[in-house]
Amino acid sequence: MCQICGAASSATILKECKYKKEAVVFYDNCWLRYADYRFFDTATASSDPIGCLANEHDVLIPTDLDNSLSAFLYNLSATAASDYLKFSSGVKHHTGYSVGNGNYTDPYDIYGLVQCTRDLSARSCLSCLQGMIDFIPYCDKKESNRVLSKSCMIRYEKYSFFNFSTFPRTPPSPPTMSAPSPREEWIGMKKSDERRDERLSIIGISIGVVIVVVILFSLAVYYFYQRRTGEKEKEEVLLDQLGGISLITLNGNSEEPTLMFLSLVQQNMRN
Repeated sequence: MCQICGAASSATILKECKYKKEAVVFYDNCWLRYADYRFFDTATASSDPIGCLANEHDVLIPTDLDNSLSAFLYNLSATAASDYLKFSSGVKHHTGYSVGNGNYTDPYDIYGLVQCTRDLSARSCLSCLQGMIDFIPYCDKKESNRVLSKSCMIRYEKYSFFNFSTFPRTPPSPPTMSAPSPREEWIGMKKSDERRDERLSIIGISIGVVIVVVILFSLAVYYFYQRRTGEKEKEEVLLDQLGGISLITLNGNSEEPTLMFLSLVQQNMRN
């Protein structure tokens, strides 16, 4: 019902109040408001009554019942102001009333409902609702009536127009967290151990890869060093065998004939 009423209010306010800076739409079960200024948490200018909606076919409320109605609505207002829903409803039973010189003993019930927007404080809500009740004398004193403002409203009828069982009187309790069963705890511990083992395996593999890379790099450096050392030793041996030809320079067309020539000279000198 609330969603349906909200959707209808939205459609109406967009259609009828287009391009308006401020608007409010009232339905039997909800009202919708918007404005181009901040109006939350306050009911000063917003508490001014907008008007009354009375059933013109209803009869006037008797004088003695009028006083009882005001007291009844004041009690509902006090309850609504202190309620987290900012809402209260009830019924006032009468055993009889008098009109003019006649006395009537037929039971007479008045069903009342008062409500504020939930952004209001308790004090602002009570002030707004009392302003609505004080405005009733300026309305037609009918058996059914509604007094509306931007931040609160009151309604009373000679018939029941609400369901008492649909309104919770206490705030909803937070959801309770059930304790896990022993099996759930064991499964959770097992999964935690598995994740820990997985992390340790990844760390171990990473360390192993690093060690292998370091070893291979060390072997490569050692092999390269040994190879360079061997080549230098061979060069030194060759130079010794050639008698230091690297220090002799002769003019020639190429190095190879020169080496051959020097080798022959060395052999002749030895002989």
